[in-house]
Amino acid sequence: MDMIHSLLDKEKQLQAKRYEKENRLLGLASMVLSLVILLGFYFSGLSAWLANLQIGSSIIWTFLLYVLSFQMISVFFGFPLSFYSSYVHEHRWNFSNHTVKSWLWEQIKGFLVGLILMLILLGLLFWIMAVYPQNWWLIASLAFAFVSVVLATIIPVVILPIFNKYTPVENKELTDTLERILSEGGLKSSGFFKEDMSRQTKKENAFLAGLGKTRRVVLGDNLMENMSVPEIESIIAHEVGHYK
Repeated sequence: MDMIHSLLDKEKQLQAKRYEKENRLLGLASMVLSLVILLGFYFSGLSAWLANLQIGSSIIWTFLLYVLSFQMISVFFGFPLSFYSSYVHEHRWNFSNHTVKSWLWEQIKGFLVGLILMLILLGLLFWIMAVYPQNWWLIASLAFAFVSVVLATIIPVVILPIFNKYTPVENKELTDTLERILSEGGLKSSGFFKEDMSRQTKKENAFLAGLGKTRRVVLGDNLMENMSVPEIESIIAHEVGHYK
């Protein structure tokens, strides 16, 4: 067993290690299941059957049905593990504030957002392959690099608000301190926002999101309620360090 510093709560550290180990195992199980679903979809012949369907006069409808079918199959077979890992397991460790209803609603929103993004990205890829058959790989690489920048820019202002509410942080002492940390790290922010994270979890979290004019510091309401300004300062300093 690894040595635990005397300043740390030994029991809590052991619990944290057990929780992290279980999370890693659940993550591994999810990866294996995703691979099994993908292989089953291909080798069962369902993939080829859907790809060869003729729906109307446009291949677009076949494409939409193919992507939607694969996503629905993935959700159906992945649901038990997803429910256990993100609902049952989190409640067992007393981290989750979700009800079954709120958890399901969040999963539905996540599914729809993921489906829309997948349709856009795959549609873009197939269009590039059709228009540039010789150099599609180069064009696609450049296009997806651009799309990645666009997504990183719009995530905090378009996608994240679908799942949570964000309000400006009004604690001037805190915002001044965090502004100094960002400045020392060579970063700028469009603002500091509080996320109503407590609707979903008891965990404390903070992160930086966005690029350029949309970059912002997000603080979970649990974090702001339970931690002091110096503690939050150290957490954001850690986050800023990821950009160095």
